[in-house]
Amino acid sequence: MDPLRCRRAVPMLLLLLVARVAGCHADVPRETAQATASGDSGASPRAVSASPVERPTPPNGFPVLPGARPEALPADDPAAIARWTSGKVGPVAYQFYVEALPAAGYPISGLFPGGTVAIIRFEAPGDATWQLVLTRTGDGTRIEVRLDQP
Repeated sequence: MDPLRCRRAVPMLLLLLVARVAGCHADVPRETAQATASGDSGASPRAVSASPVERPTPPNGFPVLPGARPEALPADDPAAIARWTSGKVGPVAYQFYVEALPAAGYPISGLFPGGTVAIIRFEAPGDATWQLVLTRTGDGTRIEVRLDQP
């Protein structure tokens, strides 16, 4: 195949691929996460789902940064367990979880502070390891509990 013909075929193939992928995911239900208000930093998150995706949920008493608001979970990311946003900056959220996770019975197995993203690996129920991913969003922080990834 000559190079000019290849340059014309590649955009068309990419367009077909994008259209195919978009069509496959058009009817996937949305996941949501919500925290039950208990009036303290121990608000318990739970995943609400109409999809067949099975997600673990943080148990009652899982520490939640005070003032954090629950956010919907992405339907196409089964590794996401719970998600919140907070108006507090990353270092405040990071320090809260460094102290709150072990105090709530979740031993920390790795601390990875960062500028825009910080990760805390911790031991979860059932001998699992989860991650707490803190990401800067505007003037605040997105807090996400995820299944551990290598």
